[in-house]
Amino acid sequence: MLDKNKVEKFIAAAMVYEGDLYSQKNRMDKGYSDCSSIPYKALRDTGMLDESQTMRTISTKYMRDGDPRMYQIPMAKLERGDLLWWQKPGIDYYYGHTGIYLGNGKVLEAIKPRAKVTSIKRLPWQRAYRIKSLESNGKVTPPAKPKVEPKVGPYVPIIVRGKAVKAAILIDNVSYITVKGVNVSVRDFFETLGMTVTWKDRKIYVD
Repeated sequence: MLDKNKVEKFIAAAMVYEGDLYSQKNRMDKGYSDCSSIPYKALRDTGMLDESQTMRTISTKYMRDGDPRMYQIPMAKLERGDLLWWQKPGIDYYYGHTGIYLGNGKVLEAIKPRAKVTSIKRLPWQRAYRIKSLESNGKVTPPAKPKVEPKVGPYVPIIVRGKAVKAAILIDNVSYITVKGVNVSVRDFFETLGMTVTWKDRKIYVD
């Protein structure tokens, strides 16, 4: 069963792209969309894009071959928020066209020259798909954030009251020294001792 609140958020996000210029090449750029990028961007914008099984964008070919984020339903079960799909018969290189069903016989689709709301009768739609994350029990598992390794820079000399004592290491542009096996910010360490820390000529001066 579709969750009406999710459906309305999805459609509201999709309608933002009404009027975009049609382009497959630039479909992810601002001001451009093609048919399958609109539902993808709407799900992405609302945080309802389930990437737990695949991180691919939505495409009509992938829909046809089995996108795990959705499943085919009978045309008679079509509801607001479902996706419609059509492929011109006998054209192997053309993988199809899709649109978001808005209810009341209306479809949001990207067609040349711009994305717009049309009548469901404009095409003899052949299939309907339901997006799993729009269902009442639809679960969205956010993709794991890639681990970002810290950016380690060169060692920087530390001059304490005119005397070079040791060097600091730069990690993500912050200077650290090792105290009892733990990296401690140079500024935090010396300022807690009541000293002043300044940078000059690629050196750290402590007074």
